[in-house]
Amino acid sequence: MRKFLLASRTHRFFEPSIIFLICTLVYLANNQTIGAGDTYPNSLLAFNLLENHTLDLDIFRNTVQCPLGAKSCYYFVEGINGHLSSLYPIGTAILTFPVYIVCFVIVKILHIGVPLDITSVHFEYYRSICEKIAATIVTSLTVVTFYICSRIKFSPSVSKLSTFIFAFATNTWMTSSQALWHHGASNLVVILIVFCLIQTNRSNNNVRVMYMVLAGIGCGLLPGIRPTSIVFSIAAIVYSLFIYRSYFIFILIPSLISSLPCLIWNIYYFGNLSGGYSVVFNTSPYIFTLSHFTTAFLGTFISPSKGLLIFSPVVLYSLLGLNVVFRNRSGRDEKMIACMAIASTILLTSYCFYVVWWGGASCGPRFATDILPILCFIIGYYLDYLKNLSDSSSNYRFKISILTSLIIISFAIQFINVSSYIGSNWFPAPYNAEMHNNLDRLWQLKDSQIERAAKFTLHKYVPSSTPRITSNDLAQSAGSIVDIIAPNDMPLVAPLSVKHSSIIILKLQLINLGRTQMHGYQEVLVTGETRIRGLLYDQNNKVVGENRFYLMNSPKPQELSEAIGDIRFPQKSGDYRLVFSFIIEGMGEFPETKTNYQTY
Repeated sequence: MRKFLLASRTHRFFEPSIIFLICTLVYLANNQTIGAGDTYPNSLLAFNLLENHTLDLDIFRNTVQCPLGAKSCYYFVEGINGHLSSLYPIGTAILTFPVYIVCFVIVKILHIGVPLDITSVHFEYYRSICEKIAATIVTSLTVVTFYICSRIKFSPSVSKLSTFIFAFATNTWMTSSQALWHHGASNLVVILIVFCLIQTNRSNNNVRVMYMVLAGIGCGLLPGIRPTSIVFSIAAIVYSLFIYRSYFIFILIPSLISSLPCLIWNIYYFGNLSGGYSVVFNTSPYIFTLSHFTTAFLGTFISPSKGLLIFSPVVLYSLLGLNVVFRNRSGRDEKMIACMAIASTILLTSYCFYVVWWGGASCGPRFATDILPILCFIIGYYLDYLKNLSDSSSNYRFKISILTSLIIISFAIQFINVSSYIGSNWFPAPYNAEMHNNLDRLWQLKDSQIERAAKFTLHKYVPSSTPRITSNDLAQSAGSIVDIIAPNDMPLVAPLSVKHSSIIILKLQLINLGRTQMHGYQEVLVTGETRIRGLLYDQNNKVVGENRFYLMNSPKPQELSEAIGDIRFPQKSGDYRLVFSFIIEGMGEFPETKTNYQTY
């Protein structure tokens, strides 16, 4: 009997360990951090505290992390006490602090005898690596906890398949594991709450109280990680109130206590409970109109570059799983999952009223990442139902074929996006997709995020698919701009008279006068693409801006083409001169001729 128990415990430890190891290796395999400015503060807070013994971020003013001062870096904001702070909640930094202690010690060992300057450009290398490691560990722990929860409820085969879907067929891979977005830490806490409540339903007396206290600590941490995730905290507390009556205080009180660090931070730096968001949002960040909701709802689910069902079509099975949950609604676990499903619906609905519903310059449906642990756990209910069907009928085989196909498609989409540089790099090229008048790019079937990522991945793993561009091609290149079209299809008039800080989209009509083919941005070559550089000069002949214009196709010699791009003008109003030149990105400028350099 003792040997059996020992083997059982070893087995329960072995499988989660293997899952953690596999996830860690896969998440690190692309050898890059796919983040944005949003992830900067939480990746620096621990280093700043450990090295400079302060929570203030003043040291990052006018550094490589914020070269033009605090006003130019949206992720840093001025607190009411005059100190620089993080725009975003610090819960992620609190959760990942143990990881950063290890990273800090390693970095210090590598710099024995040399002062560590965390504001230098050289430190960016370590910051990026540590951010990726922290995100990977948090996400891998989330997947392991998800598997343990599934294993308590379902069979080994169902648990492994639903865990695979969660880990590698959703934005868990593409977003959470690649950088310190708040979604990763939020997902970990949400699934820990689910685990504690599942164990609560199976425990008695003191053990039950212990799990409820742990769930309460998670409920308090959630708003400090991602404020919108408070809906899961409310769902857990409401569930415990109706199921366990007076025992719900063992969730409520710990949640209030564990929320204090983030609340104290917000009050100290910003004088309110909402934190840095109060500085950024002078008006409501939500638009409560039917038209906005309709656009955001459709975009969140079916936009070619942001749709949840486009990037992870396998999540459709959560609807079928929800039906199974409803049929078994008398069970305590099912009541709890139903509460979490309602919270997920409320959260996703709120994002459909949010101004920036697409989640900024990121890859795929980033906001939908918040509800993935619940969606994928619900999928487990359908997989469990499917497992119990007869495997001899043609209907069963058809269902399995469709399920397998959607899992493979979802996995492939995640893989190509993680393998590529796409994400924040897709948004500015050929023009800024985040400008409210330019959201049409989110709906384009051609040159979607997925298509561009697929082309990049193809070039990465199949070198023969990439055109070979040499210095000889550069020497034989020539081009001329035939016309420039400003907004509203108006011809460009020199000198440029524009409002300060304005952003306009320019279309350049050009002709290939060289002996080689030009390569447009949709080939996704990066190095080797022909682009037009636009240098903006002020009245003192000083360069005040540099822009890129992207070829819409790949014209052969003597063929016409178009290039498009946006140009941001300085804060100061006035007259400016725009000088265009043809370049091959990563190789240099076209040979100097009259046509290759044109001034407007």
